[in-house]
Amino acid sequence: MGATREPSRSGLNVVTRGTLILFAATLVLIGANFVWRVLLVRSLSPEDWDAFSDALAIASVVATVGGIGLQNTLARNLPYSTSDSERRALVRIGLLYGGLSCGAIPVALYFVGPVLGSVTGSPAVTIGVQVLGLAWAFQYAATLVTAIFQGFEQVWPYAIFVQILGPALFVGLLAVAYADRSIGISYTFAVWAAAAGYGIAFGLALVYTWVRLSRYLTPGPRTPGLTVPTLLFALPLFGVALFSFLNGYGDTIVLGTTHFSDVGTYVASLTLVRLLPIGVTALSFIMLPVTARLLRDGERAAAETTFSTATKWTTVFSLPLFLIFVFLPGPSLLLVYGPNYSSVTLPLMIAGTGGFLSTIVGPSAAVQVAFARTRLLLVNASVSVAADVILAIVLVPPFGMTGAAIAWAVAAVVYPALAVTELAFLDRIHPFRRTYVLPLAATAVPAALVLTALRFAYVPGWSLVPLGLLLALFYVFMIVATRSVDRGDSILLGVVERLLGMRLDLVRRFGSWGFRDENRASAPRPPADP
Repeated sequence: MGATREPSRSGLNVVTRGTLILFAATLVLIGANFVWRVLLVRSLSPEDWDAFSDALAIASVVATVGGIGLQNTLARNLPYSTSDSERRALVRIGLLYGGLSCGAIPVALYFVGPVLGSVTGSPAVTIGVQVLGLAWAFQYAATLVTAIFQGFEQVWPYAIFVQILGPALFVGLLAVAYADRSIGISYTFAVWAAAAGYGIAFGLALVYTWVRLSRYLTPGPRTPGLTVPTLLFALPLFGVALFSFLNGYGDTIVLGTTHFSDVGTYVASLTLVRLLPIGVTALSFIMLPVTARLLRDGERAAAETTFSTATKWTTVFSLPLFLIFVFLPGPSLLLVYGPNYSSVTLPLMIAGTGGFLSTIVGPSAAVQVAFARTRLLLVNASVSVAADVILAIVLVPPFGMTGAAIAWAVAAVVYPALAVTELAFLDRIHPFRRTYVLPLAATAVPAALVLTALRFAYVPGWSLVPLGLLLALFYVFMIVATRSVDRGDSILLGVVERLLGMRLDLVRRFGSWGFRDENRASAPRPPADP
C-alpha cells in the first residue's frame, strides 16, 4: 500500500487541478451555450429555431469525422511514449492527417446540405448544415491541436480555445446584433456568427501551438514507422466518436423527420440533461493522459485509486441535478425556459435518469482508452448507437418526444455500463468501492422520497439553486455518516490543501469521523504545512 502513495498523490494532484480547471471552463461553456440558445429562441421564429436545432444536430454528426480519432490517440500515446522522437512523430501524424480530415468537413457538408434540407422539408436546414458544418470543422481542428497539450497533461489550451473562446465569441456576435436592432438576429446571421466565432478561436489556437509547443517538445529527429500503427490505433476511436455523436443526436434527427415541431422543446430538455455529465467529462479529459502515464510506470494501484476517488467526488455535482430534474421537472424547466417549455416534463425525467446512470461509472471510457482497449470501445459504441437509432425509429413515430427520450436514455447508459463492466472483468479496475456506493445510495433514496413529496407543494424556481447546494452537502455528510472516508479521500484533501495554500483542519476533523478502522490504518499522514 505504501508503494502506491506517492503515485496516487501525483495522479490525484494532476487530476484535481485539471478537473477543477475544466469544470470551471465547462460551466462557462454551458453558460455560453445557454445564452446563445436563449438569444436565438427569443429572436428566431419557432420554425427557424427548429431548423437551427435540426441543422446543428445533423452537422455535428457529419463533422465527427474531423478528428478521425486522433484527439484521443494523441492524448493517450504522447504520455505513454518513452522518447521525444516518438512524441514528435505522433504530433506530426496528428496534425497532418487530422488537418486533412478537418478540411474535408465543410466540403462534404456543402454537398450534403441540400439533400438533408430536402429530406426534412426545410430549406433553412440546407444553409444551416453547410455553415454550421464549417463551425464544427473549426471546433474539431481546435480540439485536435489542443490534444497535443492534453498529452502533456496541460488542460489550459483546451479550456481556453475550445470551451471558452469559441462559444464566447459566438455569444458576443449574437449579443451585438440583439442589442443593435438595425442588425438583428436573423437565421442567416446566427449560423454565420457561429462559423466566425469558432473560426477565430481556431486561428488563435494555432498561433498558441506555434509559439508554445517548443516548451514541451524540442525540435529533433522523429521515430520512423509510427504512421500506420498510430492510424490503426485511431481508427476504432474514430468509430467511437462517430457513434457517440449519433448516440447523442440520432434520436433528435429521427424526431425531426417525424415530429419536426417538437424538436425545439425536446432539445430544451436535453440541454438541461447534458448538465449532468459535465463533472465526468472534465474528469475524463485529464484522466486519460494521467492513467496512461501511471500504467506506463507500472502503477496500476495508483491508477485505480485515482479512478475511484475522482469518480466518487464528481458525483457531488451530478447527483443533486439528477434529483432536481427528475423529481421536480416542472419547476426546473420553468426556471430556465419560462412557461412555454415547462408543461412537457416526461422527456426531462426519462433522459435525466439515463444521464445520471451514465455518470456514476465515472470516466470509464477514458480509462479504457488508457488501457488501449479501443476495439472494445468501438463495439460498445456501436451497440449503444444501435440501441438509440432502433429505439428511436420504433418509439418516436407513435410517442414523439417521450420515445426519443427513452432511446437517448437507454443509449446513454449502455455505453459506459459496457465499458465499466469490461474494465472490471478484464483489468480488475472499477470505481464501485463500498465507500462510494453506500453514501450514494444513502443520499439518493431519502432525497428522492422528500422531493417526491415536494411535487405536491408549490416550489418556487429560485429555491432550486439552494436546494441543489443542500443536496450536495447532504451527500458529503452521508460520506462521513456512513464511515465511507478512505485513503483516496485523504490524499485528495491534501491535494486541495496544497492548491489553496492552507490547511483545512476543520475539514480534517470532520472527515476523521468517517474513517472505518481498516481505512484509518492505511490513511496517509497529513502533509506538512505548505
